Amino acid sequence: MTTTAPHTDLGKTPGPTAPRRPPRRPGPLVRALPLTPAVVLLLLFLAGPIAYCVSIAFTDLQLTGQAEDSFVGFENFTRAFGDEAFRNAVWLTLVFTVLSSLIGQNTLGLALAALMQRASKPVRTLTGGIVVTAWVLPEVVAGFLLYAFFRREGTLNGILDWLHLPSQNWLFTLPILAVSFANVWRGTAFSMLVYSAALNEIPQEITEAAEVDGAGACAACGTSPSP
Repeated sequence: MTTTAPHTDLGKTPGPTAPRRPPRRPGPLVRALPLTPAVVLLLLFLAGPIAYCVSIAFTDLQLTGQAEDSFVGFENFTRAFGDEAFRNAVWLTLVFTVLSSLIGQNTLGLALAALMQRASKPVRTLTGGIVVTAWVLPEVVAGFLLYAFFRREGTLNGILDWLHLPSQNWLFTLPILAVSFANVWRGTAFSMLVYSAALNEIPQEITEAAEVDGAGACAACGTSPSP
């Protein structure tokens, strides 16, 4: 008994196949499901206390000695802004924010991040270790260090005396500058890490194209670190 091979059309091209459907993407609610725990924690421990503080600001509630409170409108705000001590506190808060956060931490953090992009690995390691150490020190240790730096017989006045410059008691004559410097010293590391992560995300092609177009040294800050 002879068997015949199955007939195949080798000369024919296969017909068009049906287009594949793209995988179905989950809906926005499903994609947002992993963020639910974080959102709940933010509502409980951040948004909730803020909303409560805003609500009691319009009442006569006191810290102690009062069982009930009543709505008083803008009376608390009128009395507060009519107090000279409160206005001075608001002004010092603005000065502290501008000096320490906007100018100090951001400017110095960006400068350090940009310089570390171009520095060698030993220099990056040493600089990062020094800056991060100031960030991770306990508050008590940092307070003693800064007190020793700014006190009347401290390090800063010792440097000024060595340079034959007038010294002073910085903690009493210019306390806002001393506190601002302390906050810059403590918080620059965080800004440096954030800016370093952002600079590392800049594609190499963009930096090279900017250099070809004649951009200066600031455009080269986004280049990848040297090995």
